[in-house]
Amino acid sequence: MALLRWAPTRIAWLAGVLAVVLLAAAPVAKRVGANEGEIQAARAEANTAADAFTAAETRLDDTEVAIGRAQQTIEQTRVAYEELRGVAAEELLNEYVRSGSSQLPFGESDINTRARASALSRAARGETRSRGDELSVAKAALDRQLVLLNQQRADANRQRDELAAQRDALYERLRELVVLEGQRQESERQADQQRRQAEAAAAQAAYDGAVRAAELAAQERAGAGGSGGSGNSGGSDGREADLPLPPPRPAVPVDWLCPITGGYSFSDTWGAARSGGRSHRGTDMFADYGTAVVAVVDGEAVDYGWDGAGGNGVFLLGDDGNRYYYAHLDDFGSLGRVSQGDVVGYVGDTGNAGGTPHLHFEIHPGGSGWTNPYSSLTQYC
Repeated sequence: MALLRWAPTRIAWLAGVLAVVLLAAAPVAKRVGANEGEIQAARAEANTAADAFTAAETRLDDTEVAIGRAQQTIEQTRVAYEELRGVAAEELLNEYVRSGSSQLPFGESDINTRARASALSRAARGETRSRGDELSVAKAALDRQLVLLNQQRADANRQRDELAAQRDALYERLRELVVLEGQRQESERQADQQRRQAEAAAAQAAYDGAVRAAELAAQERAGAGGSGGSGNSGGSDGREADLPLPPPRPAVPVDWLCPITGGYSFSDTWGAARSGGRSHRGTDMFADYGTAVVAVVDGEAVDYGWDGAGGNGVFLLGDDGNRYYYAHLDDFGSLGRVSQGDVVGYVGDTGNAGGTPHLHFEIHPGGSGWTNPYSSLTQYC
């Protein structure tokens, strides 16, 4: 009878050992594999290309901002120069009237020549500054500013060519990464399928062991009751609490997901200068057209509509209390109530991203303000 009492526990123990052995033999589906080193190298190259692209983009934005300021300065200088030129012409006309000259000096070269002569005359009389002096200074400043503007425009054209080359290099790296990621995902899919089959077999073995243990325990109780027992009929001797139960399948919590799938790259561009005096308030994640973007948490996906700079956008009002912004989308996915991992849109180049498909991603903690999303993205992507 002692052997019979111990049988349920020993059977459950053997079932547990079997489950551990089966699970240990199953392949683990994680980011490892024969080509993982190649994938990591390709991702590093893509991220380096993203760094080079965003640096070139920032240089071009800085140059375009400088060109805009230079044009404003030139316009102001031109207005001042024209005003001084009018005053100088009036002064020369007065000199003509006083001198009785037979020729009006209305040509610009004549105005400049007479202005210099007037300046020399004033200097001889001890008058150190004249309208002509101011005219000469303004003309020289205007000429310098025009030269600088032409240099800046030439720099901008060169930087646009550099930006296009960097963009081509970036998407070439991304295409290579997409191929490798596809191979990895297929390998992981097969490994995950094998793992799930092994888990199912282990769970079934554990369950079968628990059922057998319960049957033996019932036989033991029936035998004990048939021999007279202690008169405690219908009661419990406490051994039911020791009966093994089928082990629950462990749950792996995931509190955040990468917002983009497939081949992608990104770099930290938080605060980088943008045209119009703006600064970058998110992270640009470069990927090809149509790459799926997903909900990072459960929440409510709202069509943000068309924004001039961001193009098609989606706000995800997360159940975690934060708000997430997805911009430059080519098209929308699921809207309304979404679960973590649901597709909410697809990468595009709408808004001011023409020709450079990418996801502009923002995090608004508590639903307002901004925070740099780069550290979260490096952790989960």
